[in-house]
Amino acid sequence: TENIIIAESAKKIQRALTAGEIAARYSEVMFAVLAPGRTADSMNFTAEKIIQAARESSIITADGEFNVTVSVGISDTRGHRARNNCSSEVLLGSADEAIAKARNNGRNRVEIVS
Repeated sequence: TENIIIAESAKKIQRALTAGEIAARYSEVMFAVLAPGRTADSMNFTAEKIIQAARESSIITADGEFNVTVSVGISDTRGHRARNNCSSEVLLGSADEAIAKARNNGRNRVEIVS
């Protein structure tokens, strides 16, 4: 069941992306979206599309129907660049921090950290 939920969630994410954006499984239940050249504001729009797709339809498996919540964390590179601190580790750490904020603030939401 978990594999079906992950696979269906991945499909919803992929459908929300535009050309040049890449989605990848980041951990057991997390995905990362890489969007070179996109601003945090434009990624917020993409994130809202992903959240809306999750809200609109549940995932049906042999074990029943499941509703998925989405917590999105965006790492805004503008702040990191200003501090000359734009490594992949720093950006992923900021995204993780933003995801934690989104979860703590009620899920199905987007938080941006720079």
